[in-house]
Amino acid sequence: MDRKQAQSLINKIVKVKEGVEGSYLGILKKIIAEPRKPWRGIVQILAVDKLPFFDETLDQPQLKPLKYQDREMIECEGVKLSAVSKTETPSSFELTLLDAVEQRYNELTLSIQTIQNKQDVLRQFLSERSLNDHFQSNVKKEVSVITYTFHHDGNHFILIDENENRLNLEDCPFSISWENQHEWITGKYEGNGIFVSENGIRYAPKEGAVFVIEDEQFKPYVILRNELEPAALSSLEKSLERYQITHDDLVECHNSLLAQLLEASEKKSFQGVNFLTYRGPQGIILVQHHYERTLQNYNNDRIYDRFEFTTEQGKRSISTYTNAYSL
Repeated sequence: MDRKQAQSLINKIVKVKEGVEGSYLGILKKIIAEPRKPWRGIVQILAVDKLPFFDETLDQPQLKPLKYQDREMIECEGVKLSAVSKTETPSSFELTLLDAVEQRYNELTLSIQTIQNKQDVLRQFLSERSLNDHFQSNVKKEVSVITYTFHHDGNHFILIDENENRLNLEDCPFSISWENQHEWITGKYEGNGIFVSENGIRYAPKEGAVFVIEDEQFKPYVILRNELEPAALSSLEKSLERYQITHDDLVECHNSLLAQLLEASEKKSFQGVNFLTYRGPQGIILVQHHYERTLQNYNNDRIYDRFEFTTEQGKRSISTYTNAYSL
């Protein structure tokens, strides 16, 4: 916009473009046009047009701060100013800031969807060449862990994390890692304060010994997989293979069994449905996991699992599992 056009916009709404620091709307109050110098404008800021960019140079992305605030009077180069189609005064600075945040959020959501679609195309490309398994084994995943210390609390052995959350080791199903002679070892809790490694070596830690557990194990889907009998899990995985998907293609897991187990006190019988949603080459696939559990003190628990698969094209299949002690 040249100074002649700017002259006609005095006391009207203009846009102030600040590049990675966002753009703003305000009233052009005055033009400063000195001889042999670029003209400048005096603008009173009224609204946010677009948010600043994220600062990607940091370990964690942060939004660059707003360059201007509500009603602030600024002087800027004329090259940064432009006319706008909107002539009405913005409602308020805060509301336009909210609109700008929603716009950026929607843009990011669309970007995520675009990335997922491209990932689906790549998986399909590899699937057609039977390279999916090789690809999955080479995809590096960042491992996040929770650090605990070992304690003897009365008649119980427990782990306590840095936030003072307690994990009772009795019936603990998680894989646990500990350091022994400068080597990290993974195993399970055996009982009576003893841990056993995957190769059968037992470890009796001292009070305050350090352990770590991958926080992935606390996710409802991982807990569900660990709860299933090996044969039931194998049945689920074989069905997933038929739809060209794996556990890594999970989108959402609603684990109602976990909720029942956490809320139960003396309850011995559980039944319901878990809902699992996957995204694969055939689009969205919904799995309804119907389950029945009866816990018994002196006999093996009664277990029943039925997995009902439905694709978005309407293709359906069912697989079931029951142990020898089920009715």
